[in-house]
Amino acid sequence: MHRIEFYVFINKLFMTDIREITLLELLIIIWQKLKKCLCELFRFIKLTVCASVKYFWVLIASMIVFLGLGYVVSLPMFTKYRVEGVATFFTENRLALENEIRILNSLKETNSDLFNKKFNITQQQNKYLKEIRLLPVIDFLNDSVPDVIAMENNAYIMSDTVNRVVPYMVSVCFIFRGNMDYKPYMEGLVSYLDHVESLRKTDSIAKATTMSKIAFYDKEIERLERLSEYDYFQADKGGLSLDYSKKQGITIESSSKRLYYEDIKKLIKERDFLSNYASNKDHVINFMSPDMMVYSFSRIKLLAIFLIVGLAVGIVLAHCIYRRRRWR
Repeated sequence: MHRIEFYVFINKLFMTDIREITLLELLIIIWQKLKKCLCELFRFIKLTVCASVKYFWVLIASMIVFLGLGYVVSLPMFTKYRVEGVATFFTENRLALENEIRILNSLKETNSDLFNKKFNITQQQNKYLKEIRLLPVIDFLNDSVPDVIAMENNAYIMSDTVNRVVPYMVSVCFIFRGNMDYKPYMEGLVSYLDHVESLRKTDSIAKATTMSKIAFYDKEIERLERLSEYDYFQADKGGLSLDYSKKQGITIESSSKRLYYEDIKKLIKERDFLSNYASNKDHVINFMSPDMMVYSFSRIKLLAIFLIVGLAVGIVLAHCIYRRRRWR
């Protein structure tokens, strides 16, 4: 039934009878319909402009009302702030840290007094804080320098092989409303995590393991540097390679001359990486900078949006008033 009605509509719209038409006739029909639509659109715009000029006070009143509303909404006490800072930790603690943040957000909603005590903040400061998030840090260049902060934390991002997530870095994100003084919350989070027994224990074990690896690499680098190229590349001796898993240090195996330089370069690279990895790890979570990035929606942009909305509403109201009085 609907197909028949649609066919009848199309038939009436384009032609009175079913027949073959040329391309020129089709273009003429399309132009006629387009011309009619443009005329109707021009009439509507003309009517709207006339109504806006005649009832300009409606536009001004609407814009003033919406501008005032935008001013109230954009006041600092109602503004939402997003504060982010990159922090480092030992990889072994990643899942436990994410779990502790979930516990903290839940505790804030269920027992604010206990949350304030653990975070060492006042009840008023608690009201400003809306949520704490941990977001993955993406390193495109694989140089241990954060390039992009992910907008969310999910399994897909963590398993992405193209955009490498740094396993020992995370972006700590505080969501505030009406306040952007993040220092007390930053210090409170570090202090709270330092007092979590499981996190502190894992942190100390990971730190000891990392330091032992650094000592091992230092020892093997020193061994390689003491070797002369002549002794290393004698016909009855092979190249040297690292076998840390069996704790055998440097072992002899067949190699070309370039292996000597590759071995020592690899050892130095691994040693330097672990040294940077273990540095500045005084706490369970360690912010890379004492300052954090503060984001919020621009107040000027918000006022401009409300002003445009007020103008649009004023035009619609003026158009309705004009047509209503015209029909009378």
